[in-house]
Amino acid sequence: MTREAHAGGARASVVGLEELAKRAVAGDGGALTAVVEGVQDDVYRLALRMLWHPQDAEDASQEILFKIVTSLATFRGESAFRTWALRVATNHLLNVRRSCATSCGRIVNC
Repeated sequence: MTREAHAGGARASVVGLEELAKRAVAGDGGALTAVVEGVQDDVYRLALRMLWHPQDAEDASQEILFKIVTSLATFRGESAFRTWALRVATNHLLNVRRSCATSCGRIVNC
């Protein structure tokens, strides 16, 4: 039995995302689109929780999705794909918060 999660109103299997990631690395453009669509809402929600402002969250989400796509080949399958993607997102968002706090003395809206 596979676990299922809601992704943008569609039901996407966690196992399905892992298989789609493998196909995307092999060059399947449709699988790449499905992978991005499968995690984009979760990435945005996490960004909104960590950055507090919708525009900042949207900007960060685009950067994170780009990072996920460009580092897809590094996904080793040792965890669920969604877990890996959200870890990539968390690391990026922590860096954003850290750089904003350093550069302007605030957490967000630098």
